[in-house]
Amino acid sequence: DYGFSEPIQMEFPNDAKVHAQAIRQMLKGENHPLIPQILLTAATMLWMLDAAPNIETALEIAQEKWDANCLQRILSP
Repeated sequence: DYGFSEPIQMEFPNDAKVHAQAIRQMLKGENHPLIPQILLTAATMLWMLDAAPNIETALEIAQEKWDANCLQRILSP
């Protein structure tokens, strides 16, 4: 348990239109069931790259970056 209030949805349709809609929703700041999965994946990568000493700390970093709206800055033209 890494502090998520509900189980993380690990399955998502393999459909580009569904993924695009999810990204649009998240860029608007809307909540989406994929956000915990994205955060956990990012945290795992941070930990694997030794950017954090453990998954818990990596998840805090990922959440801070998400809250800082880094996705919007990365994808903005």
